[in-house]
Amino acid sequence: MGRKGDSKVSKGSRIENNFKKRFGDPPRIYAVYPKEPVPAAEREWINKNIAKAVFELMKDILGRDPIPDEFSGRVSIEESLKKAKAKRKQVVPDYQI
Repeated sequence: MGRKGDSKVSKGSRIENNFKKRFGDPPRIYAVYPKEPVPAAEREWINKNIAKAVFELMKDILGRDPIPDEFSGRVSIEESLKKAKAKRKQVVPDYQI
């Protein structure tokens, strides 16, 4: 059940089942909000650290620094990943003289 060849399980139910396995049923996801507003300077510091972490994550995934359009989400990184994977698959003959 749930295998590629099994046509009885729809893609939507597989996704739902995987979500339930990961987060439980009902989901164990909790959002904690501060009781008071965060000061602007602290919010700016938090946002910079989150952006830095996302940038480093994308850098590790892509194997290079993401371009600004990739980082902002205007351009999907899927195309870049496909191109990089295809490039790695290309075999360059090693000619020795």
